[in-house]
Amino acid sequence: MRRMAIALIAAATICSAQVALAWGGLGHRTIARIAERNLTPEAEAATKKYLNASLPSVAVWMDRTASWNRKRKTYIPGWNQTSMWHTLVVDEKYRVSPKETPKGSGKLVPALKMCIDNLKNHRNLTDSAVVVNLKCVIHMLGDMHCPTHIYYLEFPDCFPGPKDANGKRRPARDRIPVYYNGKKMTYHSFWDGVGLTAIYPEHRNDYNYYAEAIDKATAKQRAKFCKGGVDAWVRDSAKSCRQVYDGVKAGDTLDRDFIMSHSKMTKMQCLKGGSRLAYVLNECFK
Repeated sequence: MRRMAIALIAAATICSAQVALAWGGLGHRTIARIAERNLTPEAEAATKKYLNASLPSVAVWMDRTASWNRKRKTYIPGWNQTSMWHTLVVDEKYRVSPKETPKGSGKLVPALKMCIDNLKNHRNLTDSAVVVNLKCVIHMLGDMHCPTHIYYLEFPDCFPGPKDANGKRRPARDRIPVYYNGKKMTYHSFWDGVGLTAIYPEHRNDYNYYAEAIDKATAKQRAKFCKGGVDAWVRDSAKSCRQVYDGVKAGDTLDRDFIMSHSKMTKMQCLKGGSRLAYVLNECFK
């Protein structure tokens, strides 16, 4: 009971240390829409009851909460405990590692499991507590499938280097500067804001189109995606996303050909994320 109370307090005060929205918001909403298309009648009724909104409409709540409060410079109790639930670290065998990411983050997996456990117990929670945990699960399952939200112990430069004589650190691998369409950005921001939207440029941020185009799995494939639970999903995501770190170095100019070379992985991450989110919600709201 004490753990649940702590989880609910933390969830209610959630905020992100990330400046850019993961997947630029499009990935989160696409994953949420795919999940929505695959809910059982019971889960669909429950999510509508608690959210009074669609899944895509709340998919970036965790990021937006951070942005609003950072702009207003308001103090939120639990900031340090809740600001790092958007990323994870894996070891050489793609298992979750306790090591933290550059700014002390990397708590996505335990936070996600905690919120799922809370949702399974939703009948004993207040409606407002269910809403917060539901929004967190929707967002964190999306983050778990975003390529640069996974840090690899395999690459020591996934983490910042020591300070040099001028007091500057080598940036972590996802923070190296790259260029796209003449614009300088970090590699993390590239995947957050460009890596998905450029696949179907004519449809820009139309998550309904993306969901329709991507959600082509059979029932058998979907069941395979959802086997093993969160830890198995982490291993699968980490294996799939590792490719984005091959051959990219600081100062590189990335183009649409680069994006399309990873498009199969990117679309599959959305499909798996949406299928797994639907599975979690269907199980929680039986």
